Amino acid sequence: MINRKNIKIVDSKVDYTVKYTKKTITNSFIPLTVEISRLFHGNKIGCTIIGISGPPGSGKSSISAVFRQMLSKKGIEPVILPIDGFHFKNEKLKKMTPAVCHVAGKELKNNMTLYQKKGAKETYDTKYLLSCMKKLKNLKEFYWPVYSRKIHEPVSEGIFISDQKALYIVEGNYLFLRTNPWCELARFLDLKIFISSREGLVKKRIIKRKKRGGFSRKEALDHFRRSDSLNIDEVLNCSAGYDYTLEQKRRFYYVLRKNF
Repeated sequence: MINRKNIKIVDSKVDYTVKYTKKTITNSFIPLTVEISRLFHGNKIGCTIIGISGPPGSGKSSISAVFRQMLSKKGIEPVILPIDGFHFKNEKLKKMTPAVCHVAGKELKNNMTLYQKKGAKETYDTKYLLSCMKKLKNLKEFYWPVYSRKIHEPVSEGIFISDQKALYIVEGNYLFLRTNPWCELARFLDLKIFISSREGLVKKRIIKRKKRGGFSRKEALDHFRRSDSLNIDEVLNCSAGYDYTLEQKRRFYYVLRKNF
């Protein structure tokens, strides 16, 4: 029997509990927390930006929340910044039907609107994302957009970013893609952590999340087939340049590996 530990996450909206093996916490999360803390305290003048990426459903948001909680016990209060708020508006996505889409280095013919493929890298406003990352790095005041799962739209006035030194955890699927323009994000990140998983481990989580957002099971499965499955393949095969890998071996078990 796997020895698991419950971690209660205290959030501004709702408190919830996540489970990980004790080995995951001791051998993976604690060393990464120590490294993040070291980077933050070593940066005397600007903000510190941690990038956490991985395929959809790999646990990015939960792991980011665990890091925030563990760092808060060290007197550091990180701000988590998901990139989902950089999706184009639904109205625009419904008008966009590219003749081809590039997935995992392959050029595929396309006859669907980007709204039908929502979540794919083409559905993000990367120019807007890069401009916000630049503001973040240069200690500018602005609002970081967030994604509302109630209205299924981005909200521009999301998280207020101050001009003070801070620690930010930016999390999203495509942060480490080696293709343009995504590869330009690397210069803003002080530490890059990639969560590696398998489709079989993430599918249930994705379907469950879609149903919580109001999708029927059939709608969730259809979207998984036409979009999520391709996105998982792309992220796993086309991400590069990260400092650490958290490899998901089982549902609650992750193994840390250095890549330098």
